[in-house]
Amino acid sequence: MNLAKVAWAFATARIEAPMLFDSMALAARSLLGEFNPRSLANTAWAFACVDWKKDPEFFTELAYFAVTDLDASRGLSQLHLASLHFGLVWPDRCSPPSKLQQMLQMAYQLGWTPHVFEHATEEGLSLDMAQPDSKRAVEVDGPHHYLKRTRVENGPKSRLLRRLGWDDVVHVPLFDWATLDGEREEDSYLRAKLFANA
Repeated sequence: MNLAKVAWAFATARIEAPMLFDSMALAARSLLGEFNPRSLANTAWAFACVDWKKDPEFFTELAYFAVTDLDASRGLSQLHLASLHFGLVWPDRCSPPSKLQQMLQMAYQLGWTPHVFEHATEEGLSLDMAQPDSKRAVEVDGPHHYLKRTRVENGPKSRLLRRLGWDDVVHVPLFDWATLDGEREEDSYLRAKLFANA
């Protein structure tokens, strides 16, 4: 993705070019589906390096698309830097990668085991956390799971999973998680979700 390469080049050369980065952010939001996870991580890193502060939702979208598929350590370290930038610029908001990992980690601590992180089904569908033998899964639903500015699911993934036998998929919408006040509420919420059918 050329846009990611341009952003990376300017950030590496320490050229802030705010008007250019504003334009690239606008263009990137309409092209997110064309980015691979590494390009998303590079772009988030570049925008953090030039101290871009215009739109927290832009970082949110980049991070959620990237973190669900990214396993390379360099890419994860780039997202970590972007997450630190996010926390400094918008201290009242939790950065997207840490929020997603927090949910999955808490599910693990609640005893939802054995499980596999980032499981890919035989048909190529990805799941945030899964028990393949029993076909149970946890999906953290970030912004890209819904039509823009709605709570209407974007795409047929849930329907396809059900048809493939994944009938017990726990969905944790980010907009629900963001309303919870502290670890006790988060713990209760996840217990209710994970063990509703136990």
